[in-house]
Amino acid sequence: MTDTGSVGSRILGAVLVAVAGASLVFTVVAAIQVWQIRDHLAGEVEQFLDQVSLTLETTEQALDVADETLDSTARNLDTLGTTLVLVADTIDGSRDAVGEIGQMLRSAVPDSVRATQRALQSARRAAGLVDDTLERLSELPIIGGAALEYSPDTALGDAVGDVEQSMNSVPDALEDVGGRMVTTGDDLGDVAANLSLLGSDVQQINTSVDGAKDVVAQYRLQVNEYQHLVDDARDSAPDLLRKLAIGLSFALSWLAVLQAWVLVKGWGLMTAKDEGGTATAA
Repeated sequence: MTDTGSVGSRILGAVLVAVAGASLVFTVVAAIQVWQIRDHLAGEVEQFLDQVSLTLETTEQALDVADETLDSTARNLDTLGTTLVLVADTIDGSRDAVGEIGQMLRSAVPDSVRATQRALQSARRAAGLVDDTLERLSELPIIGGAALEYSPDTALGDAVGDVEQSMNSVPDALEDVGGRMVTTGDDLGDVAANLSLLGSDVQQINTSVDGAKDVVAQYRLQVNEYQHLVDDARDSAPDLLRKLAIGLSFALSWLAVLQAWVLVKGWGLMTAKDEGGTATAA
């Protein structure tokens, strides 16, 4: 029974020595790897933070471009709105003039033309009397029996009548043009009102532009906060990784001590002598 117990103790000791030795070697290797991984991880973290910082810088540049674009848009919209309002005021001011000219062409000017025609009709009658008088005088012998020669290609009365007849279409044409101008004046009023409303709407769009600029400003603040966090992380990452490596190394050191203690205990069991067997041999 003593020999069997001794052999079992030696086997248990051998197992403990083997397991503890392998574990101790693994722990030492792990401790070395912790510091190697720490250096590699520090480089990876720094590279990652650099990429994040570059991305934030690119984002901030994009926000700058967006802000400048919004400023330019606001200026252009303000100019466009002001221009539309000025054009509307100009058209509205000319509408009255166009309407007045239209009214004049529709009534006063045609009346004047018709009055001219009536005057020409009177002149035609007077010219007819002149033609008759000269024609009769041409039939009378004057000094020495000679007669006046009066044979015009066109009689004066007919010439005056042609002028009067050629003016017949003028009053109607003037009335038509005047009516169109009055209608145009009314339409210009609608055009001016629409342009003025459009100008006001365009100027109101600047409110939306201001809102977009506020959003850009908020994003800029957020990006700046992220940039500060990245900078802080870049500054603190090496120290944090060093502390983490120290902590792991400390834990592995305690584990190594325990494994060494198990190794010693196992070695003791494996090399212990059987006191009973020794005594028997003596």
